[in-house]
Amino acid sequence: MAVEFLRTELRVANTLLDLVQSRTDARANTRRRDEARAAYDEVEKQLGEGGSLALSEREQVELTIGVTELGRRLGVTRRLLVQDVAHRAR
Repeated sequence: MAVEFLRTELRVANTLLDLVQSRTDARANTRRRDEARAAYDEVEKQLGEGGSLALSEREQVELTIGVTELGRRLGVTRRLLVQDVAHRAR
C-alpha cells in the first residue's frame, strides 16, 4: 500500500510538471512546481535513512530511479544514489 502511494506521488508530480511545460499561467505553474517538489520531498524522505518502509530491492530501485528522474526535472540533485540502494538491501 505504501509503495503504491509513493508510485502515485511520482506519477502525479510528473503530470504536474508536464502541465507546467504546456501552460502559460505563471501563478498556477508555480503552484504545480511547488506541489511536484512536495511529492519529491516525501518520496525522498521515505527512501532516506529516516524512512520506515520495508521495501524490496526491486521497489527500492524502481522508486529511486523515479525520484531521481523527478529530481532531474525539478533541478534537484539526489542525495541517495542507486548504488546506495544495493548497499542498504544487504
